Amino acid sequence: MSEPFFNILRTKEQLGYNVTSTRWSRTASLGLRFRVQSEKHPDFLEARVDAFLEHYKGVLEEMTEDNFVEHRDGVSKKKREKLKNMQEEQDRFWAHIDSGYFDFERGA
Repeated sequence: MSEPFFNILRTKEQLGYNVTSTRWSRTASLGLRFRVQSEKHPDFLEARVDAFLEHYKGVLEEMTEDNFVEHRDGVSKKKREKLKNMQEEQDRFWAHIDSGYFDFERGA
């Protein structure tokens, strides 16, 4: 979701310079975080994020089984990639500490 979010809100709509979407997890919950740093009014930005979510809901509903499998396999492959350096390892450990899970053997 991060690439289409950036592409639509940053590239096409040019709402701001810092446009990101990420997932977050805590011990008892999972969520999505959307950031649009802009000089535009927060109500307008919230409406544009809501419009994106409605759009993306349609994308997911129309996704074919083959396309879903392709995305799933891509995420699985990315999760199994070896860490490239100490910074990536540190980031993974801190993600577990921040989440409250402390399951350091599981991929971040």
